[in-house]
Amino acid sequence: FRLREDLLFLGLWGATVFVFFSLSAGKRPPYILPLYPPVALLIAVWLRDQTVGSFWKASYFKFVAVFASLTGAVLGGGLVIYSTRLDLVSMLLSLGVAMQENVSTEVSSLLSVLREIGCLVPVSFVAGMVLWFSVARSLYRCRIDTAVAQMVLVSVLAIAFARSLILPNLAKMESYKEFVQSATAAAAGGQSLTLF
Repeated sequence: FRLREDLLFLGLWGATVFVFFSLSAGKRPPYILPLYPPVALLIAVWLRDQTVGSFWKASYFKFVAVFASLTGAVLGGGLVIYSTRLDLVSMLLSLGVAMQENVSTEVSSLLSVLREIGCLVPVSFVAGMVLWFSVARSLYRCRIDTAVAQMVLVSVLAIAFARSLILPNLAKMESYKEFVQSATAAAAGGQSLTLF
C-alpha cells in the first residue's frame, strides 16, 4: 500500500496486533482475532482501488485464478477420497510419504468424523468446488467484485461447516470425558487418586 493518511489507523492496528502477539511467548489463535478486521478492510480498499486496465494487473488476477482452480481441484480430490472410502493414511505411507504417528492418527480421526457426518460432506465438497472454480473464472475474467463476493461466500460456508459439524464431532473423539468420569468414580469411592 502506498502511504495514505486514511489507511494509517488500519495499518497501525493490524501491525500492532501482529507484532505484539508475534513477540509474546504464549500464542493462542483467539489472541490474533483483532488482526482480521483491519486486514480485511485493507484488502477491500486495495481491491476497490484496482483498475484492471494494465496488462500486469490482469496477469496478476489470472495468476491468482490458477490457485483458486487448484483449490477447487483439491476439493475434488477430497470428494473422490471421501466417496471411494480410500484409506488415505495407508495410501500416503505406501507412496513413501513420511508421517509422524500423531499426524496419521489425526488424519484418520478427521476421516472417520467426516464419514460420521454423512451426506452433508459430499454436498459441502461439491459446493466448495463449484465456488472455487467460479472464483477462478471471475478472477480470470478480471471481475473482481464478483470474485470477492464468491470468496466471502466460500469463507462463510467453510467456517459454518467446520464450526457446526467438524469441530463438535472431533471434540467428542478427543474428549477426556471417560477419563474424568473414571477419576471421579475412583475419588468418590474413597480411593486415593494420583496423577502423573
